[in-house]
Amino acid sequence: MRRSLTLSTHATALRQAGLVAGWALAAAALVWAGGAHAAATAAAAPAAKAKAASDGYTTEPVPSWVQPVALDAGLISLLPRSPLYVLLHDMQTRLERNDQVLFERIVRQVNETGGLENASQIQINFDPSYQRLALHKLEIWRQGSRIDKLPTRRVQILQRESQLERQMVDGRRTASIVLDDVRVGDRVEFAYSLRGANPVFEGRFVDTEHTVSWRGPTALVRYRLLAPTGRDIRLRADPARHEVSSTEQAGWRETVVKRVNAPQFQQDNYVPASYYLPDQVQFSEFADWADVARWGARAFGVISQAPSPAVQAEAARLAQAGSDDPVERVRRTLDFVQKEVRYFGTEMGANSHRPAEPDQVLKQRFGDCKDKTTLLVSLLKAQGISATPVLVSTYLRGDVDAMLPSPLAFDHVIAKVDVAGGLLLDGTRARQTGPLPERVSRGLGWGLATDASATALTALPDSRESVHVESEDRVVFERIADDPTLIAQMTYQGDFAESLRYSLDAQPAAEVEKQFSAEVVRHYPRAELIEPMAIDEVEGHNAVRVRMKFKLPDYLRLQDGKQLVGDYGLASVMNELRLPDQAPRKTPMRLGMLGIYRHAVEFKFPEEVFSRDERTPFDHLGAAFELHTLVDGKRDSARISSELKLLRDRVEAADWVAHRDLLVKLWPRLSGTVGVSTISQKQGADLLAKIRAADESARRGATKPGTEVQQTAQLKLWMLQSQLDGGRLPRKPRAQVLVERGMQQDHLGQVGDANQSFKDALGLDADNADAHAGLSVNALLRGDDEGAITHASQALKLSPTDAGPRYTRAFAHYYAGRTDAARDELLEILKSRSEIERSYATLWLHLVTRKLGGDAAQVTKPYLPADSKPAWPYPVVKLFNGSGTLDEALAAARADKQAADGRLCELYFFLGQQQLLSGQTQAAREWFQKAVDTRVREFTEYALAQRELQAMAAR
Repeated sequence: MRRSLTLSTHATALRQAGLVAGWALAAAALVWAGGAHAAATAAAAPAAKAKAASDGYTTEPVPSWVQPVALDAGLISLLPRSPLYVLLHDMQTRLERNDQVLFERIVRQVNETGGLENASQIQINFDPSYQRLALHKLEIWRQGSRIDKLPTRRVQILQRESQLERQMVDGRRTASIVLDDVRVGDRVEFAYSLRGANPVFEGRFVDTEHTVSWRGPTALVRYRLLAPTGRDIRLRADPARHEVSSTEQAGWRETVVKRVNAPQFQQDNYVPASYYLPDQVQFSEFADWADVARWGARAFGVISQAPSPAVQAEAARLAQAGSDDPVERVRRTLDFVQKEVRYFGTEMGANSHRPAEPDQVLKQRFGDCKDKTTLLVSLLKAQGISATPVLVSTYLRGDVDAMLPSPLAFDHVIAKVDVAGGLLLDGTRARQTGPLPERVSRGLGWGLATDASATALTALPDSRESVHVESEDRVVFERIADDPTLIAQMTYQGDFAESLRYSLDAQPAAEVEKQFSAEVVRHYPRAELIEPMAIDEVEGHNAVRVRMKFKLPDYLRLQDGKQLVGDYGLASVMNELRLPDQAPRKTPMRLGMLGIYRHAVEFKFPEEVFSRDERTPFDHLGAAFELHTLVDGKRDSARISSELKLLRDRVEAADWVAHRDLLVKLWPRLSGTVGVSTISQKQGADLLAKIRAADESARRGATKPGTEVQQTAQLKLWMLQSQLDGGRLPRKPRAQVLVERGMQQDHLGQVGDANQSFKDALGLDADNADAHAGLSVNALLRGDDEGAITHASQALKLSPTDAGPRYTRAFAHYYAGRTDAARDELLEILKSRSEIERSYATLWLHLVTRKLGGDAAQVTKPYLPADSKPAWPYPVVKLFNGSGTLDEALAAARADKQAADGRLCELYFFLGQQQLLSGQTQAAREWFQKAVDTRVREFTEYALAQRELQAMAAR
C-alpha cells in the first residue's frame, strides 16, 4: 500500500477487538488506503531485479510509454475551497510479458497554511521482495518557475511495519520524502514507478484503486492501463462517477478511467463498508469466482500433500487425548491451533496469500490466519476429518459480491469442517471456549471455498438467531426509605464474549471495571460500586458473565408531591438502536451485528406498593428489527424486559427519517421510571376518611373554614403528615415533604411549627434551597431579620435564579433599617421580571425611596409596567404615584371575588406603610389592622401587618 490511511473504524466489533486476523496486505488494499496497489502479471522477476529493488531506489527518466496529462484550469476552477487541492492523480500501468510497471504522478497545490504539511510529505510504500522503486520527478512550481528538488532529494527508506500491532510483519518499506521550503501558493509535483508484481497471483493482474483523496478535493483522477490485447482484464467502475474508454492499437489495449472534480474523502464511522465501493476502480484478470477458487486451491495446495511425520504425530496425540467422537476431536484440535499456536504473520511477497507449510507452523508455533487454517485443516485430515479453507471478507462481509472476482475481495481465511453438518471454524480466535456449535463463525456474509470444484460464492451462516447479550438488573429495596442496591449482571455470548476476553487480556481489570461502571452510571447517575466486579466463564458455553453490585444513593425522588420515582434504562437494547445524531442522513447508516440483544430490569420492594398485578406486552415487527417488551407487575415487584432482534445491518438513506421517527416513538419503551406511592393503601383510605369527616363538619357548620388557601393548606398538612408517618420517604424526598409542611404551616399562621419543619428539612438535606428559602420567610414573619437575610442568601447561593429569597432579603433589609441594601435588592429584581413582579418591586422601591428621602415617583417611573392592561397590583402603583385614586384601587381589589381578600390585605398594608412614612401613626395602625382583619394568613402582607401592629404596641 502506498498510503497509510485505513478505515479500521468500519470493521466490526470483533475485528476492532483484534479477534479476527488480517488476510494479507495485498488484500488489505480493499480497506481504504487512498489508492493502494496490489497487482501482478507474471512470475517473479529475475533475482537480480528483486535484489536491486531491495537495495532501495533509483532515479530515472519518465518511461517512454507514459502518456503525459496536462492540468485543466477549467476543472481546477470548479473545486470547492480547501487548504490543499490534488490537481492531478495520474496512474498508468503497463503489463509486460514477464513484468509490470506502475507509473504514478501527483500534483498538489497549497492554498492555505493548513495544507503545507500534507503537500510537503511524500510517502511511497513498496515491497522490496518483488518491487523496485524508481523516482522520476520531484518539483516545486512557484509563480510559474520550476524548482527541481530531485537532485537535492532527501529520501529515507523506512521499514515501518505498520501492521506490527496486529502481529504481522510484511517487510514493506516506505520511501519517505519531506520537502523543505514549501509555501502557500506552491504546486508540488512528483512522479515515480514501481516495477514488479506479486508472484502469488500467478501472472494475473488484479488491482483496486480509490479515486478520492483524504488530502483534499481532486480535479482529475486518471487510471490508464496498457495491456496486450490477448489479456482478458475485467473492469468495474461506477459509471455515475467515472468515465471509461478503451482503444486497441498494434496489439495493445489501452483502457482509461477518468474522474473529474472528485470530492475530498470524508470518513463516516457509521456507514456500511460497501458505501465506499463506488469510489473504487477494480481490475481483475480472474474470469469468475470459480477461477478464484481454483487459484485458492493452488495457493493452499499444501493441504493436499501427505502430512509430515510431525503433523501426523500431533494429530494422533489429539485424537487419543479424549473421546473418539469426531466433534470432540475437532474441538480439541481447534483448541490446540487457537491457543497453542500464537497469531503472528510474516506476509512478504507471495506469503501475502500463500500459507506456510503446516510442519513449519507447528514447529515455530506461530502463524497468521492462512497459516493457522492450513495447520488446522492438515491436523484434521490426518485424523480422517475432511476440511477446506474458505476465503472471507471481515470488512465487506455480505457485500463482498459487489467486488470483481479476485483474491483482493478477501482479507481472511477460515475452515469449513465436515462434521455436524458442516461447521465454519476460525483458527485465529484464541479466546473462544465452549462447544463447537457456539464457536461457528457467523455473520461473514459470503465465502469462497479454496476448492477447484467451487463455482460461486457461498452464503455463510448469519447471526440472526444468535443471542449476543443478556443483561439483568435487579434493584432491591430492604426499606423503601433506604438506598436500594443494584445487582447488574451481563452475559456476553459468542463474538461478544471473545471481545470481552480480549479486553481483559489487553488492559488491567480495574480499567475494564471502570468502563463497565461508566455504562451503568449512564442510566443510574449516582450509582456507587460497592463490590469488586466479578467475571466468570459460563461453564459449557462460549460465554462470559459479568456481575456488579452498586448502591443507588438518593435513587427515588419525589414527583408531583405524591409519588416516589426512579429512572431505569435497558442499555443492552438501547445501545444497538441509539442514533449517532438526529440530523437527516444522505448516506446509509450501519447497524450492529445481526442477532438478539436482551435486557431486563426488576424492582423488588419489601411490601406491597402496587394495587394490582399487571402484565402489558408490546411488540414491534419491522423489516430492520423486531422489538418485544413486557411490563410484568406484581403487588410487590415490577419487571420490565425487552428483546431486540436485529434483522438488517444497515438503514438506507431513503429510510433514515422513518427509522429515526420510529426510534423516537419506541424509545419510551426502553427507558422510563418506576413509581410507588408515598403512602400505603391503608393510609390513603384513612386520609380519605379524615377529609370526608372534615368536609361534613364544615357543611354542618360545626367548624368554620378559613380562606380557600387555608383549607387547602389544612388538607395538604394531613397528606404531608401521612407521608412522613408512612416511613417510605428517603432522605431527600423527606426533606422536600418537610419543607412543604413548613410552607403550609406558615399559611395557617403556625409559625413556630413551620420553623421546626424547615430546620428538620435542613437536618436531612443541608443544601435544600427551598428549606433555606422557607426559613428566610419564616424568620421575617417572626421578626428575625438577620436570620431572614442569612437563609435568603444561602437559598440564592443554591438557586441563583429564584426571585423569592431576593424579595425576602429586601424586606428583611428594610425592616432591619438597611434601606440602601433594600433598594439595591429591589433594583436587581427589577432588571428582568414579569409585569406582576415589577409592580410589587416598584411598590417596595417607592417605599424605600421615600424612606431615603428621594423622589419616589421619579425613581419608580422607569419601572412602570409596559403592558397595555397591567394586572394587579398596578392599581396600587397608580395610587402611589398619584395617577390613581383609592376608590379605583379598592374597586380593582374587589373585582375578583376569589382574590378580593388577598388583594385588600395587600392594599391595606401598603396604605399603612404610606401613612407610617408620612408620620400618621394612627392612620397607619388602622390600615394595618384592616389588613389583619382580612384573615388571609397565607399572605406575607398579613404577617408583616401583624408585625407592624406589635411594634406599635411595644412603643
